[in-house]
Amino acid sequence: MLDPGIQRYILDKAPQGLIIDTNILILFFIGAYDQSYIKECKRTSEYTEEDFETLKEFLNCFKGLKIYITPHIISEISNLSITSGFSSSKLSGYISRIVELIKEMNESHIEVNSLLQLDITLIKEFGFTDLGIIELSKKYNIPILTDDGRLYGYALSQTDVINFKHIKYYSLSKSLNN
Repeated sequence: MLDPGIQRYILDKAPQGLIIDTNILILFFIGAYDQSYIKECKRTSEYTEEDFETLKEFLNCFKGLKIYITPHIISEISNLSITSGFSSSKLSGYISRIVELIKEMNESHIEVNSLLQLDITLIKEFGFTDLGIIELSKKYNIPILTDDGRLYGYALSQTDVINFKHIKYYSLSKSLNN
């Protein structure tokens, strides 16, 4: 069961899309490939199969949800997949699954010239991927799903953002109380 605040947000805002930050998207891709690999992958070893199920439950709450990705996110996923620690055969299967799933997503981006107009201290602190995500969210009024505390903290003052850790811990606390 999801946090009532998140459920209320979904009902009130009824966003037509969601921008998923890199780490959460990797969790989604690996879980969609084979949940047992979640603990094997360096990037998702902090997650559990239950976290993947929570993520799926969350995504299922959005009717007609379009998942938005940026070229920066794709690059990060590609680079992180290569260094995931999977064997060659597992990596091939995983990359094939990513390709299938990406075909169902919407790629969009913010022109680099727009990002270059931002304060240099922001670029230095957050980088082009996170700033591109924030600017895309603001431009299309699409919320961000992240587990990055720094991105979440900054994005809160800029746009709609959902911290996956809040969803995860609410889900955990509900299961412990039952």
